[in-house]
Amino acid sequence: MENIWSVHDSLSQYSSHSTHIIYYSASKDYFKLLYPELKRLDKKELHKQIDIKSIEYVQQDRDYLKDLIQYKQHISSQAPKT
Repeated sequence: MENIWSVHDSLSQYSSHSTHIIYYSASKDYFKLLYPELKRLDKKELHKQIDIKSIEYVQQDRDYLKDLIQYKQHISSQAPKT
């Protein structure tokens, strides 16, 4: 099996700290939408679980398009109006 990177492994490839923060925030929001049980975790445990869930996510037989559409709908209701 090929090596699967967690969210934090992937983000470590970016040299910009602000990029890391923005992408992690979006990833955290995405996984909290897909796995509501993550919402009640403290910051430290959430950090660990995001990595675990991100690896599990790519190993599952999911409808990824449906997940992305659900996330798009979720963020469009939260996005600032410009």
